[in-house]
Amino acid sequence: MKGNLIANITGTGLEIGSATVVSNTFTGIGGNAVRITSGAPVKIAGNNFEFNTGTYDVENLILATALPTIDARNNWWGTTEGNVIQTRIFDYGDDYTLGTVLHAPVLAAPATDAPAYVRSVTLAPESPVGIQTVTFDVEFSREMDTMVAPSLAFANEEGWVSQNPMPTARRQFEAVTTPDGRIYTVGGYGGSFLATMEEYDPVSNTWRARQSMPTARVDPAVAVTPNGRILVIGGNLDGVRLNTIEEYDPATDTWRTLSPMPTARQDAGAVTAPNGLIYVIGGTTGDWNHLSNVEVYDPIMDTWQTRSPMPTARGSLGVVLGHNGRIYAIGGNNGVDNEGSMGTVEEYDPATDTWRTRATMPTSRRCLATVTSSNGRIYAVGGLSAQVELLDTLEEYDPVANSWQQLEPLSFPRMAFTAAPAVGSTSFYVIGGYVITDNLAAVEKYTPPISDPELYNASWPQPDHYRSSSDITALIPRGVYHLTVSDAVGTDGIEIAPNSITAFTVDYAGAINDTTPPPMPSIIGCAGTTPDALSAEWSVNDPESAITLYQYAIGTTLDGAEVVNWTNTAATEMSRSGLALSNGQRVYISVRARNEGGLWSQAGSIGVLAGSGECDQNRNNYPIYLPLVLRTQP
Repeated sequence: MKGNLIANITGTGLEIGSATVVSNTFTGIGGNAVRITSGAPVKIAGNNFEFNTGTYDVENLILATALPTIDARNNWWGTTEGNVIQTRIFDYGDDYTLGTVLHAPVLAAPATDAPAYVRSVTLAPESPVGIQTVTFDVEFSREMDTMVAPSLAFANEEGWVSQNPMPTARRQFEAVTTPDGRIYTVGGYGGSFLATMEEYDPVSNTWRARQSMPTARVDPAVAVTPNGRILVIGGNLDGVRLNTIEEYDPATDTWRTLSPMPTARQDAGAVTAPNGLIYVIGGTTGDWNHLSNVEVYDPIMDTWQTRSPMPTARGSLGVVLGHNGRIYAIGGNNGVDNEGSMGTVEEYDPATDTWRTRATMPTSRRCLATVTSSNGRIYAVGGLSAQVELLDTLEEYDPVANSWQQLEPLSFPRMAFTAAPAVGSTSFYVIGGYVITDNLAAVEKYTPPISDPELYNASWPQPDHYRSSSDITALIPRGVYHLTVSDAVGTDGIEIAPNSITAFTVDYAGAINDTTPPPMPSIIGCAGTTPDALSAEWSVNDPESAITLYQYAIGTTLDGAEVVNWTNTAATEMSRSGLALSNGQRVYISVRARNEGGLWSQAGSIGVLAGSGECDQNRNNYPIYLPLVLRTQP
């Protein structure tokens, strides 16, 4: 047996009798790596035994009377210390009736003709890391195919974590997060129709009661206005569908009634769009007629308008706003398809008043909770299946890729609950709900895995050494992460086994709440009078946090870095000479900015002609002045 990679197995790696075992790699094995049960092994040599979690690398079960010695010399055991190696071997020293495994001499380093594996990953700076650029250095056991880039991904260990329960157990209520990060739960059913308003502080993990809503109700829609006030819209009170709208001001703990919604309904969804208007979508009427209605409320004018209806009428759906400014209607109940539960996803563009169908949610359901995380992904949680079963399912939707994936399920199934995003992190909270015969007060916080970090500046300093960098930002919550290295290929053509043994901690000080990137920088770029010289200055203003770092690059294509790779600087200007450019060649100077949240802007670019001595500028951040038009009444 020669040249095999035996890795990441929970049981025994290899069981042999009369065999020669040469130039193999055994790593990540949870049982014993090699188990000798019969016969007369000729040789075990040139193998790598490292990072196995089982008790022994070699377990000999052949009696000494049958085979006094077994030749296991010239292997790599992860160390050269004989006493440590002996503890990884089960033989005569453990049971005097067994034969002896001869292990000396040993290799001083991994066998380079055996399949490759990850030997170590180091971070610069070392763990714990804050909001900064982190460089990962990966050492392999042998030379690698440097034309194949390894994949690096890291995921946190948190998943679902229980929080202090809501004071009032209930179902069929709603919750919203206000700009200061507090979560408000309102209405619902807890043995009776409730007007209860309760406030949760995620920082202190505490609850307090607030002023009750004037109108008790179940199944309302809720939204937060641009000025931070909470609207509670429609719902059901004692079997009567409501068009009532009541506004809560967290600053004064007071309520007031606003203009009623045109269509009385329950089980609708509501979101505030980037234009400041509140869109109320779907729901059910008094005769359980499922609606496709879209009605829009203007909180400044206190007026309503009608928009294009949703293609698929339904209630008990999830409605969320994506980071792209579009609204997503997810799942729900139409009383026909799949016994009422649906997987339909439809996207609405407020700018054009148009709908389009997107990828169907894998699990059809109603009475689910949906939430948009600051990572741009949308999460569908729990609910009631097409088979009328309570679900613990968690599925993640990527609006950019228009694709779904399943993640770690809830601690227990539930329906008729709500979810609210955290401010300043990718986490979100699921609150309350219903299971079998009980209303719930349970609160759980979920932190999604960081499965696809953005990596850059990848290189191979040596054929067995790979390097890449990633930015830790405010979108990556504090916590412990495991780094997984995969997809690398040795020069023998064998792909490594995924390695996840490296852990590191993200721990930045203070409350970093800026989870949006800065605007694109404005740039003035100048060509020197000789083609080898360029200079630039730039500016950008992020209204949410300070700019902490810039990067610039010079390329022959827009946003390119063919001439000068991305270079860090704290300055707002640069000057370079000695560049290999031709007279009259068009080149591009690109600049991006990073804020206190560690988030990079989109690159701004300006093109100049080398050697022209001329300057040019983009105007991404400059104000645009429009003529003032005054209207007077006669």
